[in-house]
Amino acid sequence: MRRSSTRASAILAGAALFIAAPVLAAPGDILFSSDLDTSTGLTVAGTSDTASTFGYDYSADGIPSAPSGSGTTGLKLEANLSAGSANEIAAFTDVAITADVYKVTVDAWGNTVGPFPAGGAGSTEFTGLAVGHDGVTAGRSGGTLLYTNEGGSSRDYRLYKNNSEQFYASGQYGPGLASNNASDPLFIAAFPGVSPPVAQGDPTFIQDGAGGFQWMTIEALVDSVAGTAQFTISSATSGNSVVIGTLDANVGNSLATTGSAAIVYADLFSSVSEDPTLTFGVFDNFVVTDLTPIPEPTSAVIVGLAALALLRRRRF
Repeated sequence: MRRSSTRASAILAGAALFIAAPVLAAPGDILFSSDLDTSTGLTVAGTSDTASTFGYDYSADGIPSAPSGSGTTGLKLEANLSAGSANEIAAFTDVAITADVYKVTVDAWGNTVGPFPAGGAGSTEFTGLAVGHDGVTAGRSGGTLLYTNEGGSSRDYRLYKNNSEQFYASGQYGPGLASNNASDPLFIAAFPGVSPPVAQGDPTFIQDGAGGFQWMTIEALVDSVAGTAQFTISSATSGNSVVIGTLDANVGNSLATTGSAAIVYADLFSSVSEDPTLTFGVFDNFVVTDLTPIPEPTSAVIVGLAALALLRRRRF
């Protein structure tokens, strides 16, 4: 009896290894989600001349419902309304994202003042998304993608490590891109020029390749183990997507890939829009998803499974 008891104890000990194995989150688990109707779970930090409005009804500007949800309310961000200096603002998650592999998505609409394609005075501002944000900085922190609302810069699609712009020559921009300007053939083919919503009273069209006046789903695919963050934008209007590039911690400046996820809006120039009421970014459906793969069972788990099977067999 004692020998059987000892053997049973060993079997149970092996089973305990299995039972004590950590329960891992499955790929696809939602780490954060907000329709941006309220600031719950988010903190806003902006420089002196910025503004944020949660639950903003963007249908008042003739903007249709965002592609990843329903309704017409979200977050409106504004920068450099009157100061005549560069300003930026970020809304970032209160919880730090520490998953090995994760995805951040948000629907973004960049709006600005015409007439186009040149745009009105002070029309060039930036809409974007950041990962690895430090949870303190107003605007860019960690790895950030920004793009202009009307293609009015010489570098309309920009990648940043903190506030350090990563230029095309860094080799971090996407395949097929000969530049990071809206005039690049890949952007022109992917994002044909569109006009503002009818309610805004401007029938002119922004240039082909620009990202404004259409819902863009911005996606950041982050591998915090490898130290990379790949940014892709997809137009709900054209149905086309472009990989803007992959920020890499092993290239040039360092890069944080864990931390808050952030929505960013910026005016990096001193000129004030001639109509600030038309110059803003709107965001909706902000989601962070864990994509960390579940590892193969360890030897301890396999032993535990075998022990449980043996114990069950002996009892019958």
